[in-house]
Amino acid sequence: MNWFRTILDGLAMSAVFNCCVAVFWILKPHSFIVMFPKSLQKKARPVTKEERRHTILMYATLYPAILIWMILSTYQAGINGFWPIFWTSYIEMMFLSLGDLFFLDYLLLKKTGKRLHADGVKDDPFYEPKNELLNLGLPEHLILWPVLYCPIVGFIAAVILNTAGFYIIFNLVGAVLTWITGHESFFLLAKSGASLGVGVTFLAVAHVCSKETK
Repeated sequence: MNWFRTILDGLAMSAVFNCCVAVFWILKPHSFIVMFPKSLQKKARPVTKEERRHTILMYATLYPAILIWMILSTYQAGINGFWPIFWTSYIEMMFLSLGDLFFLDYLLLKKTGKRLHADGVKDDPFYEPKNELLNLGLPEHLILWPVLYCPIVGFIAAVILNTAGFYIIFNLVGAVLTWITGHESFFLLAKSGASLGVGVTFLAVAHVCSKETK
């Protein structure tokens, strides 16, 4: 593992991720009620289709972008092997989680007063910093993320980076960029990566065939 790179990436990803989430939250505060406990959702007004699309847009753009960033950065840093990749992604996700806990769940809610409170529950005691942290922030980011979300992302990143398909696709992109720009570094990247991808694919096929013949 490259600890220095992992920590820097984790801090950068956390800053970008949580600032983007903050923008989405400030633009349509009530749309975020779906992320709060069911007991609070029942007291608030129903979410409109537009508000639901707002959160779906955030999920569909922000989360895949962070995952792609994580995968490409890990690959570029030369981190190899299932477990080193898994733990790199896991630690980076924990930076996102802790940033969410401190910046979104505590600092942003505290500094914005009732502006981010959902309609119909703006005076609910749940939004008091202590109650919000005890009932949502701490359980979510110190239990749910470390036990569920971080391992899932770590597993996905490790599987993708340990398959031939990733190397082939990544370096086909490199080959296209080489053709467009004429820059030799793209050519070398494409050539080495494509060779590795073909080699891994060959070994995988050979392994499957040997199993079938037994």
